Amino acid sequence: MMATIMWSLWKSRNMKLWQQQFETSSQVFQRATHVLEEWRTAQRIRSNNSNQSITPQVQPSRQEEDVWKKPSPGRYK
Repeated sequence: MMATIMWSLWKSRNMKLWQQQFETSSQVFQRATHVLEEWRTAQRIRSNNSNQSITPQVQPSRQEEDVWKKPSPGRYK
């Protein structure tokens, strides 16, 4: 929570400096709370997705032209 409040204060300062937009301390705190809640939601979704079984992907067979070959003498690759 402290990190998001500090970030929100920094954002508020930049908005005041560069865009002449002034915010109350309540607005700064609300933004910090909102950002933290969004982050927590994203982490829960990410955690749920990583807990699901993952089906291994089958690699397509490589064709001869996909394999690196040494360049002919006098040439650089």
